[in-house]
Amino acid sequence: MVDSSYSYARISGTSIPGFPDPSAFANPSALVPNVFANPAINNDGYVDYEGFVGFPTQHLPPSVIYSGNGSSPSTALIDQSSNVFGNPYNGIFFNSSSNSSGTTVLEGAGYIFGTPESTASGPTAIITVNNGSINTVAYQPTPFVTVPVDPNVSLDVTSNDLAVGSLVAGPGINDQGTVAYIAGTSNSANPSLADTTYSLLTKSSSNVTTTIASTSNSQFKDFFLGGLDVGRGEGPFAKYTLPSINDQGSVAFNADLTAGGKGIFVGNGSSINTIIDTNSGPYSYFSAPTLNNNGVVAFNAGLTTGEAFIYESVNGKLIEIANTGNGSIFKDFRSDVALNQQGDVTFLADLNDGGTAIYTGSRSGLQRVIGVGDSLDGSTVTDLFVSHRGLNDLGQIAFDATLATGGLEVFRADPASVPEPSSSASVLCLAILSIVSYCWRRRRQSAKLACRARLRRGVSTL
Repeated sequence: MVDSSYSYARISGTSIPGFPDPSAFANPSALVPNVFANPAINNDGYVDYEGFVGFPTQHLPPSVIYSGNGSSPSTALIDQSSNVFGNPYNGIFFNSSSNSSGTTVLEGAGYIFGTPESTASGPTAIITVNNGSINTVAYQPTPFVTVPVDPNVSLDVTSNDLAVGSLVAGPGINDQGTVAYIAGTSNSANPSLADTTYSLLTKSSSNVTTTIASTSNSQFKDFFLGGLDVGRGEGPFAKYTLPSINDQGSVAFNADLTAGGKGIFVGNGSSINTIIDTNSGPYSYFSAPTLNNNGVVAFNAGLTTGEAFIYESVNGKLIEIANTGNGSIFKDFRSDVALNQQGDVTFLADLNDGGTAIYTGSRSGLQRVIGVGDSLDGSTVTDLFVSHRGLNDLGQIAFDATLATGGLEVFRADPASVPEPSSSASVLCLAILSIVSYCWRRRRQSAKLACRARLRRGVSTL
């Protein structure tokens, strides 16, 4: 059941049929990505995403970041030829996103494919790419350490592995070009989590660095995700929060607390506000938060009773968007929550009727975008993923889909009222016309959406 309110543009290139021969590990530079995932979308409709080389039992780490809009072949923004880390390291690149100026920020790490985990790790970097120009925002030459080390794993890592020691990780970028990221430092020859000090920093386009928060003599123990595994990928950096920075320079982030518990916080370099924590209610986990220019924070929260909620924090009040309680269509929420400037959200959910689908909307009502079992690109969807950077201000949604015919591909869902991006059209005119059309469509659908208002219960409304 594909929703007629959306059309779907394939963003990633054609996958290579089947899997490469595992013997190709001997020459990693010759491998061509055939798996594409973890998309993020900007307001021009361009989608950044990761390229992997897939094998029958495992994947190499992502080795290419692509960008595309579906109307022409995607462009490789950074790949092995960039030689960011120098010999003997292969570059792996992940957690990319772009601002409205077309600047992409991403995380990179040096890695030696085909060697034991204990010797594979290398330097780390936060990198921006704009019009083919690669700029290093932050660079840590000391190789990170992965703990615990599994000597039997040489090419892939599991979500139980954690990068510690001196490193940089978890970037986000705003429309002013300011980048938020995490920096870890350790003076130990054998770093561990206990002797790694973490700082959450921002760096402006004029190279001004601001400390948002630190684990040095503070309330924070670390800046890890709040306990929710949303399937955004595995690897030693998967547990780090992905900070969300708005155009005012405020940053939303996850943190574990020194005194125990965990929470979501917003800081700007001079103050830190608690949005929610496990000490303020029966909460067991929180997803990565998303922050917009109006100060709204969106996230997924789980209760110790097993229920889960999609919340927006607005002026200090928690506004419920959806829940998995009695009478809800939702069984579980499987993703972080994407948020745009209009306050709309997007997320992936398992349904009580046995399905899985991406939904979008607001506290006024939610709309199904696409689900498992739907027809897509001449095949059938067997699994889906959307990130907290998967929704733009025009209501376009970037997602990746596993297809029955094989392959993991990246797509963009376009609301019926939003024209496809055109290089000959003015981006400003496109945005204005699309937003007006989108708002009018939402007015006409208000009666339909109101029938789903029963999903809201027990939380303050504005």
